[in-house]
Amino acid sequence: MRSDEMKLPKILPPTDDLVFKTILMHPDTRDSLKDIITSFTGITVKEVALVNTELPKGDVFEKMERLDVNCATDSGDQVNVEMQTAAVEGDSALNEHKGLKTRFIYNLCDLHSSQRGKGIDYKDMVRSYQLTFCGFPVFAGRDAPFNWFKLRSEDGFLLSEDINIGFVDLTKLGEILRKPVRAMNGAEGWSVFIKYADNPNYEGLIESITAARREIKMANEVLVHISQDEHERAKFRSRRKFLADWDHSMIVSRKEGKAEGKAEVALEMLQKGMDISLISELTNLSISEIETLKTKL
Repeated sequence: MRSDEMKLPKILPPTDDLVFKTILMHPDTRDSLKDIITSFTGITVKEVALVNTELPKGDVFEKMERLDVNCATDSGDQVNVEMQTAAVEGDSALNEHKGLKTRFIYNLCDLHSSQRGKGIDYKDMVRSYQLTFCGFPVFAGRDAPFNWFKLRSEDGFLLSEDINIGFVDLTKLGEILRKPVRAMNGAEGWSVFIKYADNPNYEGLIESITAARREIKMANEVLVHISQDEHERAKFRSRRKFLADWDHSMIVSRKEGKAEGKAEVALEMLQKGMDISLISELTNLSISEIETLKTKL
């Protein structure tokens, strides 16, 4: 066994963006995806179709922008499921993670308005949902792990249920962990599984949860399988190493206060084949600035 292999966990973490999406987009976990949508949104889902069915080939960052789990239900509702492990660059509890919230609101509105481009009448437009699992506290003043938002007046009067945005705070599962497994609902069971499936200290709890819910068991079987797959482990290792290098570069850049630090990081990302829009999001450089940098490659 290689020395760098020893550094990887036995079970890859579902909180890793690529692992999370590989699980949910696997052909053997379609029922798991339906159950997640039903458990967190309240939609009764009989069938679900993935809108983005192509996982990346070759380099781990190839086509990363297509990796959101974007799907449509049998009733026509649009659902986008995403994992956000860490706060976005420039965000913190001090600014209430405004950048993250704004980005997901923008993405949700873009998803909802895309229906009109298909010639759909306003009265026939379906509901759109953005569901994000977060590995950090988005709402500092709230203890609730599940937070859903709709269009309401200041006194709570509901205007519309057509656009819905939800955040699952995986750092606030304390009360859920104290429950017997049989008392956990679907959203609670899924949250615990996603947060702790790779943690050996919770192995017994995960076994109980997977035994109690067939759809979580299916997801766990796929997770175990990809955790033993050399190609999947290599992708995870490459991704973790690159992100660690990127974090280090950004820390050094901030300490030195040099704008060229971001340019160097952006150039490295371009060399890795990352999408320009994603580079812009991570570095806060404009698209035009990154396009100019691309000419130097």
